[in-house]
Amino acid sequence: MNGHRNADFGLHQRFTLLMAFCLAALVSIGLLAVHAIEAGWPADLALSWVLGFLLGAGIIAAWLSAWVASGLRRGVSDISEGLNEVSDTHDWSIRLPIRGDVEFSRIADRLNNLFENIAQMDKHIQTNTSHLKEANSALIEEVEVRRQMELELEEKARSQEQLIKRLEATQSQLIQAEKLASIGQLAAGVAHEINNPIGFVNSNLGTLRDYIRKLIGALEVYRGMDYVPEDEKASIAERFDLAYITEDVPVLVQESMEGIDRVKKIVQDLKDFSHVDSGEWVAVNLNKSIDSTLNIVRNEIKYKADVVKEYGDLPEIQVLGSQFNQVVLNLLVNAAHAIEKFGTITVRTRHADSCIFVDVQDTGCGIPPENMKRIFDPFFTTKPIGTGTGLGLSLAFSIMKRMHGEISVTSELGKGTCFTLRIPVDAADRDEAEDTEATPDRLGSQ
Repeated sequence: MNGHRNADFGLHQRFTLLMAFCLAALVSIGLLAVHAIEAGWPADLALSWVLGFLLGAGIIAAWLSAWVASGLRRGVSDISEGLNEVSDTHDWSIRLPIRGDVEFSRIADRLNNLFENIAQMDKHIQTNTSHLKEANSALIEEVEVRRQMELELEEKARSQEQLIKRLEATQSQLIQAEKLASIGQLAAGVAHEINNPIGFVNSNLGTLRDYIRKLIGALEVYRGMDYVPEDEKASIAERFDLAYITEDVPVLVQESMEGIDRVKKIVQDLKDFSHVDSGEWVAVNLNKSIDSTLNIVRNEIKYKADVVKEYGDLPEIQVLGSQFNQVVLNLLVNAAHAIEKFGTITVRTRHADSCIFVDVQDTGCGIPPENMKRIFDPFFTTKPIGTGTGLGLSLAFSIMKRMHGEISVTSELGKGTCFTLRIPVDAADRDEAEDTEATPDRLGSQ
């Protein structure tokens, strides 16, 4: 419906013309009445003229009223039809006709402007709706992608958990393998350490056997005599060497007991060191643990270095039992191997900043700078093939991490190396706290 203007009278013009005519008719009737009175017309004649004029004026006024009403009806009809068409089709591009009437043309023009604004708004809404649909579709796709990613992450988490369990089992096996390898390397030394006391105990037992034979011989002589004169007693004592036996037997027994105690201690230390570790935290005095390890590795060290112990006053703390001994043993053996001729190994302990520090320092050849970053890598070793597994320092690093501590190293070529262990006094409490925090997470993920 295209808007346009024509040359017709507007509603306002028609209404103005009607009012002007009615006013002119009233004025004319008044003038006619005045003229009739002044001219002395008879009353019947004056009334006839007035009635005739009123009738003519009424007819013209009625026609003008119908003309005004038709303009009003046409304007209302055009606007009503246009609004109905827009309402039925929801087509905001429709425009109401703009007629010659000023009032209705203004109304139509404003409605057309309103339709144009609504059309633009509807177009904008449709555009936004399209964008929202696209965004919603993209969001649905993203949610689906994220759901798939979450499923993949959950699967990876399960795989990682299984891998961690396998790594823990492998680590435990490596620790045990390294421990057995260390024991294998030290077996000859331990056998030598045991053989020394066993040797002199065996020699003492042989001597004691001879002494017993002499004592039995003397007793047999005394048993065959009813009365033994004093001079005969002296002769028997001299013949069976009873005076020397009396002095030497207590010494032999004491030496033999000390040798047996030495063997017992070596066997006990070896048993404590080599038993399969349960991974439980046990309360120990680290000075005593280090002494026990030194006793095991004594034969490996004594031909290469003097051991200097500088122990501090340490509290009893909880550590991972024999795993700590394994770390110390690896450091001591490495220190001995680093010394080419004969040197010194210093074992130093101290308590500071709520931690226990253990230093193992040697006067060996030192570590080249290019190897410093790799010494804790698994299977890295500078020893000849067949003399080193490359697991000792790597496992020491892992064990210290499990005990919430750390291992560090300083070295200078030609002067020696110092490994330092740091173990928190509350390492076991930290481990328990971590287990407590990890348990709800595992339960929540099930």
